[in-house]
Amino acid sequence: MRNCLRLILGFVLTAGIAAAVMAQEEESGEQTVLRTERVVLPFSTKIQDSRQVAAGEERILNPGKAGYVERTYEVTLFQGRFAGRLLVKEVRTAPIPRIVLRGDDGIALPAAARGRYVRARTLSMDATAYDCSPRSNGGYAETASGTRLRHGVVAVDPDVIPLGSVLYIEGYGMAVASDTGGSIHGHRIDLCFDSRSKVNEFGRQRVTVHVLRAAR
Repeated sequence: MRNCLRLILGFVLTAGIAAAVMAQEEESGEQTVLRTERVVLPFSTKIQDSRQVAAGEERILNPGKAGYVERTYEVTLFQGRFAGRLLVKEVRTAPIPRIVLRGDDGIALPAAARGRYVRARTLSMDATAYDCSPRSNGGYAETASGTRLRHGVVAVDPDVIPLGSVLYIEGYGMAVASDTGGSIHGHRIDLCFDSRSKVNEFGRQRVTVHVLRAAR
C-alpha cells in the first residue's frame, strides 16, 4: 500500500514539475525541442588484383555501402527563433568500402607498362641473341621494319608473332617484334643486346614470351 502511495505521489510530483517548466517556458517565451540531423559518409573503392578474374577485366566483389553520422540536438527557441543547441546523442555507422577484383595474369610487368598492357597469349620459344652493331648485321643499323637496333628489338617469324607486337620476355624484359631473320622460323626468336659480351653470356635459351595487348 505504501509503495502504491509513493508511486502516485511521484507521478503527481513529476507531472507538477513538468507543468511548472512548461508554464515557465510559456511565460518566458523560451521553448526546447529535439531535432535529429543525418550526415552521409561516402564509401571508398578498393581494387584488388585477382587471378580469378580474366586479365584486363574487373568484377565487383562488394558494391559498398554509405555510412552516416546521426546527431540529436536539444534546440532552444526563444519566441520562435533559434537561440542555441546542445548535442545530446550521436550515432555513427562506418561506411563499407566497394571492393573491385581486377584481373591479374601473374606477369610482373615493368612499372611503365602496368595498367597499359595485359597478356593475350604465351609462347615457349627457342631464343638466340645478336648485338646491335652494324658489323654484326650486314652493315645495317636498322631492322627489317626500319627500327634502330637496340635492346628491346627482337626478330620473329611474322607467321607466329606479327611484326609490331608488344612482348614481355621473361629474363629479358619488354620488347617489340620489329625484325625478321633468315633462320628465324616457327617458335624461334632472336633477341638484340647492346654488347657482344651480353650476347655471349646469353647464348641460346628456352624462354617464355608473353604477347601483350592494350588494356581496355
